[in-house]
Amino acid sequence: FCNSSDVAEILIKAGSDVNLTDEINHTPLHVSAFSNSPEIAERLLKHNAETTIKDAVGFTSFQTAIVRDSLEVVKLLLGHFEDVNVSEGDNHNIIHFAVSENSIESIKLLLQSGFDINHKDENGLSPLHVAVNKNSVEIGKLLLDNNSDPNPTDKNNLSPLHWSAINNSVDITKLLLEYGADVTIKDKLGRTPLAVAKFYNSSDILPILSQWTDVHRKPD
Repeated sequence: FCNSSDVAEILIKAGSDVNLTDEINHTPLHVSAFSNSPEIAERLLKHNAETTIKDAVGFTSFQTAIVRDSLEVVKLLLGHFEDVNVSEGDNHNIIHFAVSENSIESIKLLLQSGFDINHKDENGLSPLHVAVNKNSVEIGKLLLDNNSDPNPTDKNNLSPLHWSAINNSVDITKLLLEYGADVTIKDKLGRTPLAVAKFYNSSDILPILSQWTDVHRKPD
């Protein structure tokens, strides 16, 4: 794939199909996203390249750009969405995806572009839930620094702090508490994060949650 927008233009004008797919269902737009070639991507989009075609693993060109942290192509493709918060079938938005792929630079860019940082998927999981389950302190802090709610709950009323308790994640637990995670939230079974930590024998975070719960215990 020659990184030349002029060559791409010549081929397109000669009748090349801008949406032709290879053996793994990559379009030229996927390839330009993979290689961070914004000039070629721009030519392809000008000639009606489809942004919704998925490759063999189910990624669109936009998702490919995010996985690769191809920021110039991410910026370009952002301009081709009428609604930046469009969701997939499981109600994920693109920040869920970027967080799940640990694409930090792309996340920073997306947060500047109007994406709903507190959007929940069909299971009630926010991007912060995803970061906690990936045990990514850096991304968790990035989200919280950009006004992510520290206390969203999923369909089982589990908060990110509940999930860090399940995962026995010390650094994530400390981060969430620092940013205002509520130790009194109860899941659908009536369990606080401390109770969940005890249930899962999360020994590393038990003393942290015990101390924090004692300090913030509400009077009867």
